[in-house]
Amino acid sequence: MTDDEKNKQIMHFVDVATIQDVADKEFEKQKEFLHELIPSADIQHVGSTAVPGSITKGDVDIQVRVDKDIFGKTCELLSEHYNPNRKDEIWTDGFASFENYKNPTIPVGVQLTVIDSPYDEFYKMRDLMISDEQLLSKYNAIKRQCEGKTYKEYRKLKRGLFGANGSSPLLEHKLILKKAMPEEANVLADILSSGVRNKVAHGDMVWGSEPYTANELHKRIAKGNTYIARLGGEPIGTLLLIWEDEMTWGEQPPIAAYVHQIVVKEGYHGQNLGAKLLDWANQQAATKGKKLLRIDVPPENRGLRSYYESLGFKWVQDREVHTPHETYVVALYERPVA
Repeated sequence: MTDDEKNKQIMHFVDVATIQDVADKEFEKQKEFLHELIPSADIQHVGSTAVPGSITKGDVDIQVRVDKDIFGKTCELLSEHYNPNRKDEIWTDGFASFENYKNPTIPVGVQLTVIDSPYDEFYKMRDLMISDEQLLSKYNAIKRQCEGKTYKEYRKLKRGLFGANGSSPLLEHKLILKKAMPEEANVLADILSSGVRNKVAHGDMVWGSEPYTANELHKRIAKGNTYIARLGGEPIGTLLLIWEDEMTWGEQPPIAAYVHQIVVKEGYHGQNLGAKLLDWANQQAATKGKKLLRIDVPPENRGLRSYYESLGFKWVQDREVHTPHETYVVALYERPVA
C-alpha cells in the first residue's frame, strides 16, 4: 500500500474485546519470531490491543526496542520481513516503522525505536492509556468520530491529542504506576537500592545496608503486588500494595489496604512524589471498597513519623512483630480512604 493509498483508506473500528484473543496470540507469535531475528531486542505489545477498554482499528502494534549501535542493522533485518511504512516521511535516526497488512490472521505494525531515545515512547504511552481512563475515553471518542472517514483525517485528530512522535506533551510530567514485570527486576533493584542508601544516610538500618539484586526480587515481582512508578517514562519509585497484613497488624477485618517499602529514587526527592504515590495507593484502595490506608514505620524514626503525620496518617499503636528470623517493633499508622 502506498502512502497516498493509506491516507485515503476508510477507517473502521471495533471494540478490542472482540479481537483480543486473536491479537494476543498474534503478538506472542510475532514476539517469538522477532526475538529469533534480533535476540537483544526488547519486544513490547503496544497500541490499542494492549489497552483494555480500547476501540481499535483491528491491528496489532509491536514496539521493538534496540540499542543505538544496532538500529541500522535492525532496520535492514525488519525490511526483509515487513513493509517499511512512510520511510521518507517519518523515519529518523531513532525511529522506523514497518507493517504487514497482508498478515493472514490480523494486520501487524512494528515500531522500531532506539532505547532511551525521544522516540522510545510507545510502551510509555500504553501504560499511560491503561492508567488514565479520561485519556482513553478521549482517544476512543476520536475513533468513533473518525468511523467512515479517511486515515489522514484520523491521523490529524490523533496527533492533536498525543502530539508528534518523539515529543508527546502527555508524557512530560505524568506519574504512572504499573505492576513490576519480571524483565524489570534490575530497574526495581536500582530503585530499592536507592532507598537503602537514603535510609542509611539518615541512620535508619531497618532495610540493612546492602544493595538489592535483581535475582532476589523475582519471587516478589511474581506475587503481583509490587509497583514501579514512572515520571515522564523514567522509573522514579516503587511501593508494595497488599490487602491483608496479619504479620504486622495482627488479625484484622478486611477494611484496609497496606503499603510497604515506599521509595522515591535519588534525584527525585523534594517533588512531593512520596505523597503522590500514597494518593495513588489511596485510589486503588477506594476501588476495592477499603476504608483505611495503613503503613508501619520504625518507632525511632521521628522524621519519617512526622512526614506521614503531615500526610494525614494517625498513630494507632506500637506493636511487636515476630518473624522466623527476628522480633522487632513497628509504629502502626492509618488514615481514612478518601
